[in-house]
Amino acid sequence: MIDMNKAAFTAISVLTVLAALSGCATSKKARLTNEFLADLNVLKATCEKYSAGDRVYEQVDGVEGVFKAGVVDPYPDWSSQFGMKAPWANFSTGDDIYTNVGEPKGGSYWYVESPPKYGSEPGGGFRRSYLWPSDRLATADLLTLSDPPPVSDGRVLVDKIRNVTNLRSEYGWVAEDLTTEDMRNHWITGGRLKIFRRSNGSILAERINFYRATGPLVKMAWAIGVGCDNAKSSGYDASRFVADSNPLFIKHVLRPPKFGPSGKQLKTISGD
Repeated sequence: MIDMNKAAFTAISVLTVLAALSGCATSKKARLTNEFLADLNVLKATCEKYSAGDRVYEQVDGVEGVFKAGVVDPYPDWSSQFGMKAPWANFSTGDDIYTNVGEPKGGSYWYVESPPKYGSEPGGGFRRSYLWPSDRLATADLLTLSDPPPVSDGRVLVDKIRNVTNLRSEYGWVAEDLTTEDMRNHWITGGRLKIFRRSNGSILAERINFYRATGPLVKMAWAIGVGCDNAKSSGYDASRFVADSNPLFIKHVLRPPKFGPSGKQLKTISGD
């Protein structure tokens, strides 16, 4: 399974897509090139219709843990133009719940919570991925990295996952897929990412984005594409987005602590 969080929304450039086209037979190359370029205009119109971009209403510092609401199929049919379930939601958030939210830059949350895995029986509680000390010592060379790993009491922290009954997190995010059948005709998908406060349901920030997938050029047709923030050949304004990827956008709004948890805090977040 592709790590969709790491893929995030740093979409490949138009030139990269066209380079992939060069490997096709001449007639097929011409057809697919023309379709792709024509669909960039459809993408631009779609981005403008839905006012794609980022809206940040509130930022929070020192967020220890977050709730990833909603689950996606961890084994979707990436090659199917009309059979792929929620392509944007799958592409943008994936199924993992690691504490770095798929992107180490910006620091690590101490824990990330989510509903049970896709296909689980309802009423099964929640999953929590949390930091826990490993046997690896936090040496000076690790701590001087540009993105050092989280540490506690001189040891590098790693992810552990367990099932829990109750949620601890006050903040969370959810991906809403906005893909229509007409968009699929053009290999375009999109959605809305909402960042919210659990206690009262207020929205702290939201992102709306779309991308034109490479389509039949590659086996996993929906896995990569050109998004609103990267379709510069269409003249779209990329400044509407505050970060290249969804994980970075989440951390731009819900800012993780600048330090790792203490031993006492570790025991607290690992419990129910």
